[in-house]
Amino acid sequence: MKLIKDALIKDTLIKQINEMYDQDQRMRLSGHWDDRVDIKNTKTLQTIVLSFGWPTISKVGLDVSNKAMIIAIHARKSPDIQAYFLCEVEKVLNDVSLQRYAYLYDNVYLNKTGKQKYGTQFTIVNGIPTPRPIENFKKVNKYRKEVGLEPLEDYLEGFKDLDIEVK
Repeated sequence: MKLIKDALIKDTLIKQINEMYDQDQRMRLSGHWDDRVDIKNTKTLQTIVLSFGWPTISKVGLDVSNKAMIIAIHARKSPDIQAYFLCEVEKVLNDVSLQRYAYLYDNVYLNKTGKQKYGTQFTIVNGIPTPRPIENFKKVNKYRKEVGLEPLEDYLEGFKDLDIEVK
């Protein structure tokens, strides 16, 4: 009976996270920004995490775990909840994407300290992608490599020809 209950919970979590992610991406790709989507998704993900812990790879699979991480990364309107998500992710680092962790970490620490560790966040200055402040620019590529991210220069190069607005 417990196996059936666990399977139902897992299926429900997967469905709920997929639905939140789909709403998130539809809004971002529509060109019509709506903070209510992020706020609602943040609250729903917080309820999930409080009830079941972080949606790890072993709980929901890599794809859905990454989708939960993206929702957490987009929780910028709720910095305290976003910091809570980071704490929960850090408890299960061996069971989540380290690349996605780096993006969440940088979002939280840019908000807390004004600096990021991994250089995942940037802005556009005169049409050129420029990293937001980095705590240790000399070591940023070392940190990026540790979590499986490409060198910062290559990462930023990939955004040069895109017509994007950074939010």
